[in-house]
Amino acid sequence: MERPAEEESRPPSVEDLLARGNQAAREGRWDDAAAAYREALALYPGYSQALFNLGAVYAKVGRTADARETLERFLEQDPFSPAAPRARELLSSLGVDRG
Repeated sequence: MERPAEEESRPPSVEDLLARGNQAAREGRWDDAAAAYREALALYPGYSQALFNLGAVYAKVGRTADARETLERFLEQDPFSPAAPRARELLSSLGVDRG
């Protein structure tokens, strides 16, 4: 079944971009994952799940300063998120105490 032309030309939503980033991360394509999360954040800077995922990718690939900044922004923005404890763990592993 073919999709309508307007659907094919429609820009991806933030949810589409998050899903694209998540798939890339599952496959170990960290640069692609980070790019998708950054694109989602460009569309919706308040998208906390994309912010957390981007910080986690940065931590995974050793971009420590970027990971710290991104995860700290995530915690400031959404301190009660279910992902907040994991963000604190990641920050602790990077040498940042966010108790």
